[in-house]
Parts: sequence; structure tokens; C-alpha cells
Amino acid sequence: MQRQGEGNMASSEWGFGIQQFTTAILFWPSNADAYYLRGVCYKHQNKFTESIEDLVKTVEINPNNFDAYAQHGYCNVQLSEFDTAIDNFKFAIKIYNQTKLKKESADNVINNDDKFDCNLLNDIKVDWYFYELAQIYFKQRKFEEA
Repeated sequence: MQRQGEGNMASSEWGFGIQQFTTAILFWPSNADAYYLRGVCYKHQNKFTESIEDLVKTVEINPNNFDAYAQHGYCNVQLSEFDTAIDNFKFAIKIYNQTKLKKESADNVINNDDKFDCNLLNDIKVDWYFYELAQIYFKQRKFEEA
């Protein structure tokens, strides 16, 4: 069922993907990936509240899912919840730093001035996170942070 849902996602059949992931969740309620993928499908249908619910459930099950935090941040932007979006993108970067870049600590991503470590900028996934953060700051007219 989960593989079928992923196939539906690949062909942009979000509704069918939601059905498949819902079934997968019924059989395996602790499947963080199914919640995450269903949340992404909801996001693509502009159902941001439903998406956030699944993304929150994802990180309850797997707190290291940095993509769930980033997708949550994206949904927050769509709902004009900019401060929450900033928090989610910053946390996604910290988790990404811990799990993928194996730095000595996630605290190295943000220094005392709340500025980001630009050594991460050559990573495509992190580039997207930083881009989204800059867009939020721009919308808030916080040009210095952008």
C-alpha cells in the first residue's frame, strides 16, 4: 500500500496517494513515513491544516525527520504563520546538520547571533531550507535576516 501511494505521488495522483497512505497507517499506526508522505500529498492539494497534522505525527514518531519540519514550515508559510515557519525551518536545518552532516553539534548551525553557518550552503536540501527562510524574512520586511 505504501509503495502504491509512492507510485501515486510520482504521477501526481495526490488523492490516490492519500488513500494508500491512510490504509498503510491503519495497518501500521507507527509508520512515520506513511504519515509524512500523506502529509506531503495533502500539501500538494493545498490542504495545509491536514498536512500539518500528519507532519506533526511524523515527528512524534520520528523526531529526526528534518523534511517533516521543513514541509511543516512550508505549510506554515501558506497559512501566513511566518514565525512558526521560521522555527520549523531552523529546526529542520539543525536536525539535518545532526543526522546528515555529522557535525559535532547542531548548535554549530546557528551561532550566538542567530546567524547560520554558511558552510552548509553547498548542500541542495539545505539550500532550499535557507531559501524558504529568506523568503519568509523578506515577506516580513526583515531584510537584514534575509
